[in-house]
Amino acid sequence: MRAIKITPSIVALVIAFAIFVEAIGIDGEWFIGSVGSNSMEPTLQYGDYVVVKKSKELKEGDIIAFKNNQGKMIVHRIVEKTFRDGQEVYRTKGDNLDEVDTWVVTQDSIIGIVLYVLSREEIMIIIVFYVIIIIYASYGLIKEIKDGKQGHEKG
Repeated sequence: MRAIKITPSIVALVIAFAIFVEAIGIDGEWFIGSVGSNSMEPTLQYGDYVVVKKSKELKEGDIIAFKNNQGKMIVHRIVEKTFRDGQEVYRTKGDNLDEVDTWVVTQDSIIGIVLYVLSREEIMIIIVFYVIIIIYASYGLIKEIKDGKQGHEKG
């Protein structure tokens, strides 16, 4: 049985995979979604991507992502924290809107708190970065496999 040699290509692939897993939220704590309206301008622009993390500690002023009663993700700011039927609920409002939302947001509809905002341009830079890492790592692995087969055939 041959031992696996740890090479820069393998390290690059492992790092890229680890970052990807964390970014897409396989652990269920993180979520990435896109802003679907201009209701949060100028803070968030239509098409921006938000990185959201589950959190039970929410306060007035926090920007949260939640699902409305049709299951659509909404990103608005908490303007009031109150209780209804013994349950903590939140009133929200888009920064670009004149009125507070007519609904209340319950804990079970909250996706999480917005921690980071990425523009479309930043997302494209990240995608290009990942593509370069994957190409580099794949090329290195293919070269290592070829070199290993040639060395094995000679031996």
